Amino acid sequence: MSDDARTVHAENAVGWDETASWYARRAEDLRELLASGGSTLQPQEHRLLGMLPPLGTWCDLAVHLQCAAGFDTVSLTNAGARRAVGVDIAPELVRNARSLAAQVGAPAEFVCSDVLTLDGLDGQADLVYTGKGAVHWMFDLRAWAGKVAAVLRPGGWFLLFDFHPMMWMFREGDTGLEVNPVSYFAPVVTYHGWSQGHLGGADGVEGGTSPKKLRPWPPSGVIQALLGAGLELKLFHEYPDTLAEQWTAYPRTPHRDRARIASTYAVLARKPDA
Repeated sequence: MSDDARTVHAENAVGWDETASWYARRAEDLRELLASGGSTLQPQEHRLLGMLPPLGTWCDLAVHLQCAAGFDTVSLTNAGARRAVGVDIAPELVRNARSLAAQVGAPAEFVCSDVLTLDGLDGQADLVYTGKGAVHWMFDLRAWAGKVAAVLRPGGWFLLFDFHPMMWMFREGDTGLEVNPVSYFAPVVTYHGWSQGHLGGADGVEGGTSPKKLRPWPPSGVIQALLGAGLELKLFHEYPDTLAEQWTAYPRTPHRDRARIASTYAVLARKPDA
């Protein structure tokens, strides 16, 4: 891991801990759903998993990288994974995740670690999953892809479903979409606090003041990093903003215009058999 990545990731961890109270409230809302076998995975993610054999027939361990408070980690066990391990760099979010798993009785464990320095899981995962606001927090893409490959067992699967950097190219103005003055090719975005509704809540997150950086990697860079780590690409798909569900980037924009812009994308890859 580069020194730059190490520093930025540590700073971002402080920022993510600022969201712990929001995630705790969200966990209250989701507890009954998850306890009854429900899921916070998106329809697109379920369709992608549906392209594979049922998880219960082959997935002894699913590893969820950048798991936040563990909602999707628990959802993977509800979808059939016999056991799941969530990994996140923010200590408060990991505590939230452990509490949630205990309350709903999910076979899920949680590790507080930078993904790039994760230890003890190499070669164990049948499935590695990440997404929905994850990869653009990584500042060493080659090291990230290497860790994905290392954690997977031979023959294991990797699933990513995340924001598309195209959504950073535009913003909603008074008369429609306006072009943002940023580069498509992995710009570094820096901000303080958490914007209103950033995490899906109308009131935003209270008290967030620490600096945060993210880097919206283009899908081509993500795919090349995974190929460079030895994974085999099986699927790449881009989705228009009309299918973004709760991550709609342009909620005030007419449907016909939102349908022209990709706001999420998916990658399905496999580690070759030994």
